[in-house]
Order: sequence, then C-alpha cells, then structure tokens
Amino acid sequence: LGPPLVGERQNAAFFPLVLLLTTSWGILALHLVVEIGTGIGTYVLLRRLAVGKGPAVAAGVAFGLCGTFAWFADNPGTPVLLLPLLLLAVERAAHPAGARRRFGWLLLPVALALSVVAGFPETAFIDVLLVAVWSLARLVSLPSPARARLAGKLAAGSVLGAALAAPPVVAFADFLHGANVGGHAGGFATASIPAAGLAQLLLPYSLGPIFAFHSTGPFNTIGAVWGNVGGYVGVTMLLFALVGLVGRRHRPLRLALGAWVLVCLARSYGLHPVVVVFSHLPGIRSTAFFRYDNPAWDLALVVLAALGLD
Repeated sequence: LGPPLVGERQNAAFFPLVLLLTTSWGILALHLVVEIGTGIGTYVLLRRLAVGKGPAVAAGVAFGLCGTFAWFADNPGTPVLLLPLLLLAVERAAHPAGARRRFGWLLLPVALALSVVAGFPETAFIDVLLVAVWSLARLVSLPSPARARLAGKLAAGSVLGAALAAPPVVAFADFLHGANVGGHAGGFATASIPAAGLAQLLLPYSLGPIFAFHSTGPFNTIGAVWGNVGGYVGVTMLLFALVGLVGRRHRPLRLALGAWVLVCLARSYGLHPVVVVFSHLPGIRSTAFFRYDNPAWDLALVVLAALGLD
C-alpha cells in the first residue's frame, strides 16, 4: 500500500535465504538454516582462535540456540547468522597479515554485505560495532608492520562490502525521507529496560511466562521488560565467561570483549552516565540499542566462555 519493497528493508528483499519462503515450510526452513548456520559459524570462529573442539562445539550450540533465537521469531534474528562470519573474516585477515599474504580479507565484504541486506538494520549496525571492537583488539595485539597491513585489509573489505550492499542501502536512505520511523527519530536515545529485567539475564523466566503476569503498581514493569528484552545467557555461560577473562592467550581480545559486555549491559539497563553518552552518538541514538544489542554481547560472552572452558 505504499512502502517500497527494497527500501522498507525488513522484508530482506536482497537476502538469498528469503527464497526459502517460496515453499509452505519456508519459515521453518529459514529458522533452521539461520540457527544451524550461526552455530557452525561460531564453531569455526572458535577453532580459528585455537580453542579445542569440545569447547568450540559447546560455543556453537550455545550461540546457535541463544536467547535471541529463543525469544525472537522474526527478522531481528536473521543478521545474527552473519555475526560469527564477520568476526571470522577479521581473524582470517589478521593471521595472513602477519605472514605477508594478500587475500585473507575477502570474506569480510561478503559477510558485511549479507549482514546489511539480512533484513534488520539495527541488529546489523550493532553487530558491526562489535566487529569494530574486535578489530581494535586485534590491531593492538599485532606488531606495527602487521598492524598497518591489517588496517588496510579491513578498510578495503569494509569499502567493498559497502559497495556490494549499496542498492538496498540507497533505497533505504531514500525511503527514510518520507517514512514514519517512530522512536527511531530520537525517541529511543535514552530508552532502556527496567532494572528488574536484569534477573532475566540469568533466570529467563524469573518474571513468569511471556506476558503472563502484570505488575500490581501503576506502571506495568513486568510487561515493559517482556516488551523490550532481547534475550538471555544463563548462569553457566556467565561462570565460564568470568573464567575466560583471566587467561593470557588473546589477552587484549578478552579484555575488549569483557568491556563490550559491560558497556552494552549498562546501556540496556539504564546506567545513567552510559545512557547519556550513547544518546549523543550518531546512529546509536536512533536505534533501540537496549533491545537489539543482545546477540552482539551474547556472542562476546560465548567466546569468553569457550576460552574459559578451554
């Protein structure tokens, strides 16, 4: 009735997996492919980090069946498939950088372009922020000559990825001129999840089944939590992630991932100084960061947990 097919974005018109929806079982097939692919990508990423097969399998299962997939049955989960591949691309670029090879970065533009067209720009945008944090950690850990080569490869991959994704991005930018974007016009800049929702990170159903209960006070805190929460991790994951923080191997990466998790949680659950800073950052202030950052910090915890288990 008016919104352009490509510019509206959530239909993921350029994403190859939408072809699965042409069949009667397409929605089920799409979710199976996304979750299994996410698990396999996480496993390969951890193996690239020299993590043992057992912890890498555990990490693949954990992220392939993460809280985002458990609670989101719609588009926000689709770009999650590409997040492990984006980080794997950085790792592939980092290792050849030290060996003076040329083409360790070609996975990056492909994964980046697919992430952009996967149907949910907020999730993809936050995933790219994690990729930037991961890349900085990798740059810090390399000697100066290899650092410059890696920076060049990442820049080339980013530019090529943006070029590959240009058609839907241009259509999206044009669509925004006349679109009603609701809270994305700045209303989400300081929005966050009530602090009561912190319990759900470790005990997912501590507030009861989804939307089953309501708060007795004037403000329905339980409903507000369920309406905005993006996933959970569980006690076991947190335990092994804390162990993973203290290892020596990949030390800059461990610290960067730990800092990323803390910053994301502080923003999502309304720690005032962090909320204020985020509200002034271009792009971030227009996203529902508190809701769609879960897979990005969840994967960071999964990697730390795998390193801790290893």
